[in-house]
Amino acid sequence: MADDKARSNIVTLSKELLFALFLLAVVLVFRPTKAEAATINVAVGTSVITNGDSICQLEEAIENVNDGVRTYADCVEVGGYGPSNTIKLPLGTITGTGSGSTEVESGSGYSSDVHVTIDGHGKDQSILEDINLEFRGDNVSSISLQDFTILRGDLSLHNAVNTTLDSVEVDGNNQADLMAGITIFDTEQITIRDSYIHNIEASFGDPDGTTLGIGVGIEGKKSGDNGGRSDILIERTTISQTSLGIILDHDIGSSTGYDGSGLAVIDATIRNSTFTDLSMNLNIFPGSGSTIDSPLFGMYSPAGILIMFGGRSNTDYGTINYTTINNTYSNIRNTNYVVTPASAIREVGLGQGRVAHTTQNDLLAVGNGSTVNYGRMAFDTTDSPAFSTTSNGGNVSSDNSLSTWLTQPSDKHSQTSLASFLGALSDNGGAVPTLALLEGSPAINAGTNVAGLTTDAKGGARVLGAASDAGAYESTFNNVVGSAGSTGGKVPGVPNTGLSLLLNNPVATLIMTTVSAALLWFLSRRIKLKRLW
Repeated sequence: MADDKARSNIVTLSKELLFALFLLAVVLVFRPTKAEAATINVAVGTSVITNGDSICQLEEAIENVNDGVRTYADCVEVGGYGPSNTIKLPLGTITGTGSGSTEVESGSGYSSDVHVTIDGHGKDQSILEDINLEFRGDNVSSISLQDFTILRGDLSLHNAVNTTLDSVEVDGNNQADLMAGITIFDTEQITIRDSYIHNIEASFGDPDGTTLGIGVGIEGKKSGDNGGRSDILIERTTISQTSLGIILDHDIGSSTGYDGSGLAVIDATIRNSTFTDLSMNLNIFPGSGSTIDSPLFGMYSPAGILIMFGGRSNTDYGTINYTTINNTYSNIRNTNYVVTPASAIREVGLGQGRVAHTTQNDLLAVGNGSTVNYGRMAFDTTDSPAFSTTSNGGNVSSDNSLSTWLTQPSDKHSQTSLASFLGALSDNGGAVPTLALLEGSPAINAGTNVAGLTTDAKGGARVLGAASDAGAYESTFNNVVGSAGSTGGKVPGVPNTGLSLLLNNPVATLIMTTVSAALLWFLSRRIKLKRLW
């Protein structure tokens, strides 16, 4: 009897084992095949190639990735080279020479689907110092950069299908010859988030001295080509201490055979971002063939967002469609004489170019008489570009420069106190510094609902009050001002929802306190009765 039971258990166990092996075989046969990918770990120290020192320098790693083989034996890859390779930056600083560029490009024999990633340990944790990092190559289809700082250097990307920057900082450190933080050309899809570009304030004696945070350009293609296109998302990003924040530029092309192609289009969304402390200190004088009142000089005045667009005819034009949502513009100013006033947003059209701007919940605290929140202009008096501005509501402006176009009932104009209710640029939590809304700001609860937008610039929840706040920062305050130095009875830092109804409502607090006391009394009586039993 015992033997029969043992045999039965063995048979059952064998069946279970066979079934498990069958399932394993199914998994092995049908699991997705993992693409080959090499990972290279780079050391701190110099970025410059020093072959044979058994230290993997950044430029050595980049050359190996470009070639798809171990060209420099100092850098030993983990995994096999393939269409998706990663360079891991160390904790600490890698120093360059400050001259030339460190280029990443596709190597010979690569397919058209090459993915290159440079990955650090976080802003201020992995630092590239005095390095101009450049990515180019027609066969590079995807570039991902994340979690590192470029100090006294810049970042330039060309001809990629996809470019993603996540938690990247560019600190120009007021380097004398640095003109831009990030420039991206002829790239189909661009995503920049949680990034901080600042201190790019070089001084020059001519208009070419204009400095900028992020520049995105696309050139019109030749007749018969498929044209150019760039889809852009910039979110939770802060730009400060430069002269221009973001430039979106469609260049109609000056080379022979380039015609601006009506298929060349930029579609951009900029949201939850901050533009502050932008200025220019240039002595601009007219050059040969120019006059001091030429619209040309409108390009060289500070702006949070500058749109440049063009086209040669009604059938041959570039188009820029851009949407701004919950952005904050503050302290943008001229510090020297130029014809065009500084502005939060400025659009400059050439020829027959077309631009369409849709805005919602923007906080524009720039316009104060000497500056304006919005300006539009043709590049030349003979041009007739098409401008379009549409409001989805919730915009709050310190002047009247947008009142002709932003006419939703929830749009507010001439809110002259708007700038005074902004805190200093500081760490308020999240990946980038922000401008906090102070209690009593006209921007608090002034916004309208944005489908799918559930966070603000610091990654905190949106909405916290009765409605979304205008601007990048979602405040915990309501928009009713209490007495000086008072929070209006509200517990600071606690949103006016959920548990805060108890903390910030004295009647509710009294009721809940009474109920809690009665419950505690009842429980204490029950405990005593149980002891008697």
